[in-house]
Amino acid sequence: MDLTSNVVARTGLFLTLAFLFFAAAGAVAGVGESQSIPPLAPGESIHSESLRIDGGGTLTYTRSISRPVAFLGVEIRAVDREAADRLKVAPFQGATIVSVEKGGPAALAGLIRDDVIIRYAEEPIHSPEQFSFILEQTPPDSTVAIEALRDREGRQFTVKLGSQTRLSASRAYTRSLSTHNDRDRTGMVLAEITPETANEFASAGLNRPSLVIVDILPGGPAFFSQARRNDLVMEANGKPIASLKEYIETAGAQEPSSELKLGLLRRGARVDASIKVQEDATRKREFHFPLHLVSYEKRPEKKSFSLLWGILYSSEREYRVQERSPEHVSEGEVSLLLHLFKFESSPRRKKVRLLWLFPITFSSSSDA
Repeated sequence: MDLTSNVVARTGLFLTLAFLFFAAAGAVAGVGESQSIPPLAPGESIHSESLRIDGGGTLTYTRSISRPVAFLGVEIRAVDREAADRLKVAPFQGATIVSVEKGGPAALAGLIRDDVIIRYAEEPIHSPEQFSFILEQTPPDSTVAIEALRDREGRQFTVKLGSQTRLSASRAYTRSLSTHNDRDRTGMVLAEITPETANEFASAGLNRPSLVIVDILPGGPAFFSQARRNDLVMEANGKPIASLKEYIETAGAQEPSSELKLGLLRRGARVDASIKVQEDATRKREFHFPLHLVSYEKRPEKKSFSLLWGILYSSEREYRVQERSPEHVSEGEVSLLLHLFKFESSPRRKKVRLLWLFPITFSSSSDA
């Protein structure tokens, strides 16, 4: 009885600690997700920025920052044992100047190659990394005192620093957008850009609340329309649309086989799209007559048919959405009698082959 109580008590303690740990981890994760984009520091500017929204509605904003930093005009290295022996100084102390930019701040102050910087603005220098860090923290165009060893003697230099632009590494911030999965009816997934999100990323071009198409089902209803991923949905059946609620109220009432008229915005230009609404666009159909003598398969992204295992006749057509292009791609193949006759089509070319030996190839007009 005592052993059982002890085991139960230990188990209860373990579960409690585990719960507290995961709760704390979740709280930390939540804080990280809700953190806002920090404002630019004085002197900083956005060098580049981009927005991307994936099929799950995750918005990723990436930016790189440029900022002015102090410029000395020297290349430095560590004082290794070889340099220390040659310059007659203590090893692994200070930073050795290996080159000086002509006309730069260091050259104008009198610093030369093989000078060993041991103090910068009253701060002892122990390594090139430390020196570079301190230099970057100094305001550009400042005047600083530098002490350096030359011929084993300490010398004082007054340097008027210059300024140069430093590009910081890119950093990404993410936001989770509300989405509406309309694949069964239109073959689209849409995400809502709220006024708050639009204001937050206005500098990256997201300057108005709207819906954005984040995914299109290959071979689905929207695939065969003018709609493309990343298009903004501005109108549905002539009504202004700026939220998922407005879209669902308008498009949700559409009967199967009816036309949904969308007004889209793509790179600042209006695009009109007409989508034939379906009842179950993601449905898959298959038919096989004994031992696949006759086979038929239809999925949104692929259609195929074969007769007598494909020996007498076979056809196949596939659809896909280009990741980095607004174009939708359709590729097909038809063959007769063990490929005695074969026809292939792709966005860039079409090919006909006769009797396995005589290919006739010609290019299509598509630039996909």
